[in-house]
Amino acid sequence: MQPYTEDHDHDPPLPTADELVQSLLPSFLKLDTDGRVLRLDSFSKVVAPNSRCGWITGCAQFIERVIRHNEVSIQTASGFSQLLLYHLLVEKWGHHGFLDWLVYIRSEYTNRRNKCLANMQKYLRTDVFTWTAPAAGMFIWIKIDHTRHPDFHILGVKGVEDSIFNRALEEKVLVIPGSWFAINPLRDVFLRANFASIDLIKGEEAVQRLARAVEKELGLYTKDGNL
Repeated sequence: MQPYTEDHDHDPPLPTADELVQSLLPSFLKLDTDGRVLRLDSFSKVVAPNSRCGWITGCAQFIERVIRHNEVSIQTASGFSQLLLYHLLVEKWGHHGFLDWLVYIRSEYTNRRNKCLANMQKYLRTDVFTWTAPAAGMFIWIKIDHTRHPDFHILGVKGVEDSIFNRALEEKVLVIPGSWFAINPLRDVFLRANFASIDLIKGEEAVQRLARAVEKELGLYTKDGNL
């Protein structure tokens, strides 16, 4: 994505497809000289969610083993997905058309990220919520000061996270608890929010609901506040 700035009236113009390719950092595959790297790519986040179709690039010896494994397991990706992608990429877009699409989808993700961050700055208390503007992807990780919960010493970090998650569900907003992705004991409360798949107008309401849910759970909510 393009770098985040609060001055969206002066965002840089969209790059051409060639400029986008030139701006990308070298992949591990490009740096590999010993055939140790396997690169996995997917169409799910750039063409169609749940297409369940992608490709692997790497040393021929590794690829041969992957093919043999597929023959006795999944056999192949969805035939329906393969057919749609073939018609789109080969018969319609070609390489240049695909790159033009990536420029567009990057711009769309950037716009939705910027709108979400602007709403967060507007509605989320900075003494409770902290976050970093993402440079890629479709998610924002939001850290919550769990020590502000009145029952933190009884509930612990996981208990506070559960209570915030359930309170958010009561406000009809869905964010994913950070513990779902953790392999070590929790030390902080994080929530993962998706900014790519929601309508821009509903996105503002979602941030307001999240703010209300967390403030209510922490005992900080007042009707005279920012909601």
